[in-house]
Amino acid sequence: MDPAVAARAVIVQRGVLSREDWQLVDGLPVTTPVRTIADLAAAGTDAGHLASVIRDALTRGLATVEEVVAVLAPYAFDYGHRALDGQGFLEVLIAQAGVPATTLAVADLVRKTATTATDTAATMTAADAGQLDVAALMKAVTESSQARDALMRSLATALGQSTATASGSDTDAGAPASAQQVADGTSKTGSDRTARTARTARSARTADR
Repeated sequence: MDPAVAARAVIVQRGVLSREDWQLVDGLPVTTPVRTIADLAAAGTDAGHLASVIRDALTRGLATVEEVVAVLAPYAFDYGHRALDGQGFLEVLIAQAGVPATTLAVADLVRKTATTATDTAATMTAADAGQLDVAALMKAVTESSQARDALMRSLATALGQSTATASGSDTDAGAPASAQQVADGTSKTGSDRTARTARTARSARTADR
């Protein structure tokens, strides 16, 4: 490509970035997926390209549905939707990108689970389980191998951590009990020996008399 043409194809945008708006990728500072989506929407990028970027960010677990809805809301009216209707805007883009909503729901669940690894089991059984419709989840698993694999990885992580936690609790609880049992055994043995010694001494004194 002619360098002059390439230079004209590059659009320079300037803006103020907070620390949450950028990250290092291969040593280079780049905007996060969420900030990139916001910048594309602000620049009036055509809906088709915007939809493909959002599809990749959501299915690859780089952003949550809530984050995307929040950054799309200010630009919903510019794209022909109700003012501040980020949810409706996102639903239209997702339909345009051809991604089932159930697939996104599973991908969103997996991402949230991964970001809260220290409390995976609680997250699975409480917040996310309540938000994800069971029928929709089953439909996603049967229709999409990607959704099925994502769900299996999430469940495996949750079950693995739950088992590890249970094992640790059993070990901790067992140690004091074992020590107590040993102590009780020792105490009983000592008491029995003392009682036998006392009976032997009384028998010996009786025989002398």
